[in-house]
Amino acid sequence: MRPDYRPSFARVLNYMMQLVMTFFVMTLAQNHVLADSELFIPKFISERDVTNVTSKDIAECLNHYIALGEEKSLVEFQALVTDWYAFSSVDGLMRNERIGMICNVLFSDFDDTKKRLRRLEIGSFLPECPDSVARNWPTWPLVRHGDTFLVMSRCRILVGIPEPMKNYIEFCQKNGQFRRAPFPLPTRERAIGDVQSLFKSTEWHSFLLECGVGDEDAGTAYFKKFLLLQAENIPSCTEPILTEKSAVSDDK
Repeated sequence: MRPDYRPSFARVLNYMMQLVMTFFVMTLAQNHVLADSELFIPKFISERDVTNVTSKDIAECLNHYIALGEEKSLVEFQALVTDWYAFSSVDGLMRNERIGMICNVLFSDFDDTKKRLRRLEIGSFLPECPDSVARNWPTWPLVRHGDTFLVMSRCRILVGIPEPMKNYIEFCQKNGQFRRAPFPLPTRERAIGDVQSLFKSTEWHSFLLECGVGDEDAGTAYFKKFLLLQAENIPSCTEPILTEKSAVSDDK
C-alpha cells in the first residue's frame, strides 16, 4: 500500500500560510510606523509635560486639524492613538486624553448647549469640575475663556477600564458637527488678560465654592499660577502682525 502523504502536505501548507501571514502583518506594521512618523503632531499632543504647553499651543493644535478637515483629522487621530499604558506623561495627561480633549472641542458647538458632547470616559480629573459648574465649561478640562484655551487639570484618576479611543472618536463624529472656522491665536498679552478675567468671573468663584476652597487658599494660589503660566509662557510678539488693512496700505 502506498503511504498517504496528505497529512504531511497539509502541515507544510499550513506552515507556509503562517509565514505569508506573518510577512504580511510585519509589512503592514512597518508601513504604519512610516506613516505615523511622517505625521505632523502638534505640540499640545506631543509634549509630554503639560506644564510646557501654552494657550497658543492649544489653539494652534485645534486650527491644525480644522485646516486638515474632518476626514483627514479623523484618520490622523486614529493613527496617533496609543495603548492606554504605552504613552506615559511626566505631568499626568496621556496622549489619548489630549486627543479626546481636542476631538471634544472640534465637534462641540459652544453656542448651543444641546450640541455639546460628553467628554472621554476615563475617570476623574484633578481637580474635577462639579456638575453644577460643568454647563459653563462643557469641554472640561479644556476650557475656553475669551480667546484663550486653558488646560484646567494636570492629572487624572483612572477609574476602571478607559473608554476605547476608537469608540469615542466615532461618537464625536456621529453626534457632533466638525468645526470649520479657526480659533483666534491669543497673544501673550491677550491670554494673560483672559486668565485674569477668568479669576474674576462668576464661573470661577462658583467653581471654588463647589470645590470647598477659598480664593486665597494655598492650593488655589498654586492652581492659579499653573493656569497663568499657560499664558505667560507664550513668546512675546516681536514683529507687528500684518493685517489685511496694513497690507493694502503698504502696497500703495
